[in-house]
Amino acid sequence: MRRLIAFLVALTTLAMASTAAAAEKPLRVLYLDQSVGWKHAPVVRPEHGGLALSETAMIAIGQESGTFV
Repeated sequence: MRRLIAFLVALTTLAMASTAAAAEKPLRVLYLDQSVGWKHAPVVRPEHGGLALSETAMIAIGQESGTFV
């Protein structure tokens, strides 16, 4: 029983330490907007170049919240 308690305490301490280290770095988000058939308007890039509306929104959300890059 003592070994189990010691193991659980060690596991909890390790989990808390790894969570604190991970909290220092912003999250990275993989954004994929690929379509094989019909393309929804918010994911289509403009003809003159630039980003699609959905890409612009995703960047703005990340910058405003600071949660992800």
